[in-house]
Amino acid sequence: MGGHVGIDEIEPLAGSARGQRENTPLLFDVEIRIEDLGRFLRVADHAAQLSGTVTFEPLGGRIPSGTAYSTSSRWTPGPDTAG
Repeated sequence: MGGHVGIDEIEPLAGSARGQRENTPLLFDVEIRIEDLGRFLRVADHAAQLSGTVTFEPLGGRIPSGTAYSTSSRWTPGPDTAG
């Protein structure tokens, strides 16, 4: 996931436009590990592990992130995701 960031801009659209002009993209690369996907989708307190990097040249390039954990919430397929 990524987008352009305008340093010192407060408004998101102005920041994106400035980032495009100044060529300052910000990228998130995330790996999500789920031991038991079925359980993750069924049980709200089952955790997934997230880790990855943030890439932003004004801060020195590629920066490894720490490991984070997220729990699922009940997921019900909607009309755009149902098979």
